[in-house]
Amino acid sequence: MTGAGNGSPGITDADASELVTWLGSGNRNLLLAGGHLASHLSVSGASAQSLVDVWASVSVQSSELRPLVSNQSAVGAVSIAGNGVFGAMDWVVYGSCASPASFDALVPFGAAVRLAEFTDPQGNGGAYPLAAITLHEDAGSGSQVVLMPASLGSIRTSTQASRAAIPVVPRAALLSDILAQFGHTASGAPTGAPQRTPFQVSVSPNPFNPATRIQFVLPEEGRIKIDIYNVRGESVRSLLDAVHPAGAGEVVWRGMDNAGQSVASGVYFFHARVGGHEKVGKIALVR
Repeated sequence: MTGAGNGSPGITDADASELVTWLGSGNRNLLLAGGHLASHLSVSGASAQSLVDVWASVSVQSSELRPLVSNQSAVGAVSIAGNGVFGAMDWVVYGSCASPASFDALVPFGAAVRLAEFTDPQGNGGAYPLAAITLHEDAGSGSQVVLMPASLGSIRTSTQASRAAIPVVPRAALLSDILAQFGHTASGAPTGAPQRTPFQVSVSPNPFNPATRIQFVLPEEGRIKIDIYNVRGESVRSLLDAVHPAGAGEVVWRGMDNAGQSVASGVYFFHARVGGHEKVGKIALVR
């Protein structure tokens, strides 16, 4: 398994050559994940290109996903029904406030299939042919390659009430299902480690009018920041920037921007950060 974040491909052509040889030895499994990993490999040498074209069997449509998904800054993703690997789940793919939705736009071909797709601004699937996750099983060698055009760290929890709830964060659920596809199953959780309440964020009501509550739970005392962004990634409202004790808290957004003006109906995103934790989710305002 290998991964890379935006701007750091992490795999050279020499690395790719070894991976290609390893995959060709038969019945191997590889997870490739990174914001611009596929587009970088496509121009980094013959072996690197074969990882994308032959072993992952995907076509890089663009190195910038955002213009192809209605300029969404934090694009939703949903597993495709009957994909055979993932159950029903959804998540948000988000780079950072500085470079939101900066990922490769990929389309599988040949025997490769989409396991998940990106959703439109209303959270609906079927809008784009682009893949959020692909799977290709090579018929000759039996080796499997799963490709994600985003790092695992870019996968965030979705708060859409219309989607099926899952008991763990999406990146953990996705990784667990991928490992199961590769023939690895968890034998049990580690014992003896102290259990902490995870950083949690929820929005209710959603959709809303005229106000909604963003509720959070902190695992420990820390400075929490909660901001609202529009679909273009522009800051709309800074709701909270304060030190908060461990435990539950909430802040109310009344559909206004930083100037105190009412914003238009539409989809917005909250970005909550505390310490090394962050959550991103969609909020729909319907006036």
